[in-house]
Amino acid sequence: AGTQKDFPGEPPDADAIVDLVRQWSAGKAESLSRIAVLLRAPPEFTPVLRAAYAKMAAMAEGDSEAEYMVALCRLYGLGTEGDEAAAMAILAERAEAGDVNAMFAVAVRAFERKDAEQCIRAASRAAERGHGKSMLLLSKFWRDRGDEKESAMWMKKAAGAGEWTAVQEMVSIAEASRDWEEIVFWLTVAMLRAPDPAMAYRCRMLIAYVGGESGEEALQKAMEAGERWHNDHPAIG
Repeated sequence: AGTQKDFPGEPPDADAIVDLVRQWSAGKAESLSRIAVLLRAPPEFTPVLRAAYAKMAAMAEGDSEAEYMVALCRLYGLGTEGDEAAAMAILAERAEAGDVNAMFAVAVRAFERKDAEQCIRAASRAAERGHGKSMLLLSKFWRDRGDEKESAMWMKKAAGAGEWTAVQEMVSIAEASRDWEEIVFWLTVAMLRAPDPAMAYRCRMLIAYVGGESGEEALQKAMEAGERWHNDHPAIG
């Protein structure tokens, strides 16, 4: 756990924590760092965390979304005592019913427990349904096992599913190859998928730098290939 000095200001109120857990349960990447902070919060945060959990538990009667939120809290001990067996039972049931976020949650927990079989099974099911973060997890899984080819394949799939982290990683993989056409290809994809104009501009400048000596026609051809890939893989994750 952290100490109070690690958490400046007043703790968030219970409703704000409920909203944050709702984002977490929906797979919103921006919620993860804030959830991580709460999971290591000092004792001073305990009352508000417990109040937030109580609100979610009350909502869970007949509300499948709230039930899932409660399961995540019980799985990681957020605002309540951890109960992995009960939480995993709920998540497994939801995953079996086709909930890709539940599949991902099961896969992440299996990855943390080093249960390779369950991790692959759950993440693959979610990935088959277009879940980009599950593709990222599979890429990490195979990279950790030294299979760079399989890892790169899943990273490319994650990029196609709309995961910006994966697009950035594909740029890095291309740079390591020292193949300027591949670098321009992925920089073009990054430019088109950049989360803000400043990043898009930076990618455009790098394209000009990398392909500057290749000739205008060759550079345009590499950029057009990246644009076609971008158009053929609409972001779904």
